Amino acid sequence: MNKKDVERRRQKIKSAVSPENRGNGYWREQRGVKRHGDNWKHFLVKAAVFQFLSDQGHEVLTEVEIHEGYKVDVLDAETALIYEIETSLTKKTRRSKLTRYLDPDTDFGRAVEDIVFIDPTELPDDIQELKEEIEAYLTY
Repeated sequence: MNKKDVERRRQKIKSAVSPENRGNGYWREQRGVKRHGDNWKHFLVKAAVFQFLSDQGHEVLTEVEIHEGYKVDVLDAETALIYEIETSLTKKTRRSKLTRYLDPDTDFGRAVEDIVFIDPTELPDDIQELKEEIEAYLTY
């Protein structure tokens, strides 16, 4: 994918989120990881994903509100991927999130490429090990 295509994808993602999350200025100002009632491990995994993607030069937001008030844990405008941190993900929850977030009848659903689900209970408790595991998992 060339530079122009990447920028086009970024803009498509940015324009598809809720109005208060739109625009380059908002994305530049929102540095850091937002917490939304997360338990500690959930927050650490979200922070590790955010940090890794940011270090790669990606434009990333956490707790991004999309259509109908739904929020995604991490949204990467560079790759058009959602990262959902889900403890003990069931088939029902997975199906629900896939349907909700990738709905082809919404701008957001048409803009997003896919969802990456990460279960924090399957990751180490040690912060350094967690960071290394997330980096290995997200390196493709």
